[in-house]
Amino acid sequence: MISNDDIHLLQEGIIKYLNIVQYASWNILRKNINSLYLSFSNCETIADETNLEYKVLYPLLRCGILETARCLETDKLVYCLGPEILIETEDNRVIEIIPPKNICRITEKLESEKHLNNKINMNNSLNLLKSIPSLYAVITHWQKSETEVHYIYDKFNKNPFLTARDTSLPNIYTSRDKVYSNRYIRVNDGTLYRIPEIEDNIDGINIALCYLEVIKGYSLFIFNQNKKELNCRIFSTMLPFLICRALILCDSMILIDERTHSNRPISIQNVTVNHISELKRIFGEKSVEEING
Repeated sequence: MISNDDIHLLQEGIIKYLNIVQYASWNILRKNINSLYLSFSNCETIADETNLEYKVLYPLLRCGILETARCLETDKLVYCLGPEILIETEDNRVIEIIPPKNICRITEKLESEKHLNNKINMNNSLNLLKSIPSLYAVITHWQKSETEVHYIYDKFNKNPFLTARDTSLPNIYTSRDKVYSNRYIRVNDGTLYRIPEIEDNIDGINIALCYLEVIKGYSLFIFNQNKKELNCRIFSTMLPFLICRALILCDSMILIDERTHSNRPISIQNVTVNHISELKRIFGEKSVEEING
């Protein structure tokens, strides 16, 4: 299993690479990550199930070290370094995010005028959530499809393709049991939509997975009203990146203790009932379980 130290080395290498080339596609970054890993490890090949690119790039996308952009020439999604950002904390300090140096650090509050336009705080968190449409609204703007599907796709299964006995049910489907096959989601009304490829929408599959979790009755979050604490069981597995960033603004120490790198459910502090209302609007009423204690 790849170590955290190896992941940090790979992240540093990718950041240095992007600092030179300015932007690159997902596939180019994946090839560079694999080549870099082979250069300092004892492995001769990369195991198919390793998926190094997700372990390396996803934490950087969650915290804003990496940003996405649309390439004018190809209209495809590319990745670049994000801008330097200052997040104001409640104790009158700031957390600096400096992408070219792969730095997230806490410092005393900065008053310099040149940083004023880069400052954000907890108020930006709620505004960001309010700007995000519901999952259903996003999915129903994807391309409708009449494709005959035969397999259920389960991202978290070692063998992710299962023969579908009933393709009329809400689920993620493919027409072939191949990793490069197009994926589709059937929603509650029976309509089938094509899920965008990662080259077109980094969060396409995450949005589809979250939608299915909720309509199948699983809660994505547990909110402790008294403690203003949100337990997020999907933060590192399927939570869309903009929502990750909005929640990070509630509890910016996540960036310092590197909870963004965790593969486990994480707890987020300082979450308000207004944040919960927006999460329910985006994901659905049943997505948040509320408790007192």
